[in-house]
Amino acid sequence: MSKCGFYKVNSKTYQRKNHAIYEASISNSKIVWDFYDDVFENFSQTKLHTLGQWSLDHWYKLRAEQLRDNYDYLILNYSGGPDSHNILMTFLNNDIKLDEIYVKYSHSVDAKIYIPNNINRGAENIHSEWDYVIKPVLDKLKLSHPQIKIVIDDVFNNPLKISDDTLIDAPSNFLGTFELMRQCSYSKSVSAQQDKGKRVADIYGIDKPLILYKEKSLFIFFADATVGVAGHRHPNVELFYWTPDMPNIVFEQAYRHYLYFKKNPNMISLIDVKTIKRNDLQRQEKMRKLAIDLIYTTWDNNKFQVEKSEYYSPAGRTRDKYYLLHNEFNRYLDIWNHHMTSWCSALNTTYFNKELINSELFLSKWHKFGYIE
Repeated sequence: MSKCGFYKVNSKTYQRKNHAIYEASISNSKIVWDFYDDVFENFSQTKLHTLGQWSLDHWYKLRAEQLRDNYDYLILNYSGGPDSHNILMTFLNNDIKLDEIYVKYSHSVDAKIYIPNNINRGAENIHSEWDYVIKPVLDKLKLSHPQIKIVIDDVFNNPLKISDDTLIDAPSNFLGTFELMRQCSYSKSVSAQQDKGKRVADIYGIDKPLILYKEKSLFIFFADATVGVAGHRHPNVELFYWTPDMPNIVFEQAYRHYLYFKKNPNMISLIDVKTIKRNDLQRQEKMRKLAIDLIYTTWDNNKFQVEKSEYYSPAGRTRDKYYLLHNEFNRYLDIWNHHMTSWCSALNTTYFNKELINSELFLSKWHKFGYIE
């Protein structure tokens, strides 16, 4: 069973968001997203007194050991960013076996559409992270840990058969062409190892804690769009941080934020529900950088990294505009447009924005973890 939560419509439960949206559309019903609310709320009610007793690196190690004990084959989806890099270093620093590192990099296209540079930190220059972040780490690993299998997957070489089923089964919160291509790609080792009778974990570094402040209390919550990056492609997905199998991790991360805001009350406006605005990208970027400093000891802030790509359009994200210059993608776009029109015509619901081509964001319950006067 997937560990990415589930949606409830009437008395039915759905693993895939679009299935729930379709059911809500035809029955004119409400959708509720449940991300193990009972597990995290139980921790909030009974275990907050344990926070701060151990370092975060201690909990990261326990999580890596938990995964190693529960599975025969571990795959880390590696982007080179702080979240997945911290997972990698947790395994390496504690000498815990990691079987495979899976990286998405499209040599057939990306290498043709940009010139590497470490000056531009805008989201559109994400391709340069391959040259300055990902490739150096992989090259070093080949020498220091040759036993780890490294798979570099060119997602544009993977056949994407876009159909009505592709859209309704899509794991992503956003159904643009290129996002479908990325999200429908995962390591072939998942099925290959399963065919051998192996238990496989497909590990994702999702994500830094989402925090709000209201009436002197701090709360942590989860967003389904973030979880959807890993999605429900198969039941082997394991979120390293946002996991019901070790809720200590996300609460310990939140506790480090609590200590920071308690010491720096002038910064609470970053999380105060009275002042924050939805889709404030500057605030989100500040919180992202703050979280990296608070919860990871394995990240070098001098390392090259571009800003997060937040804006979506029917074509894709900021970086995807370059792909549109290449004729080979017109075929995908034409097929996608045909089936997206079919999908939209079947819906009569506020849960899906037909202009932006994305579904409504669902949030979990809020779980209290701190109090600041």
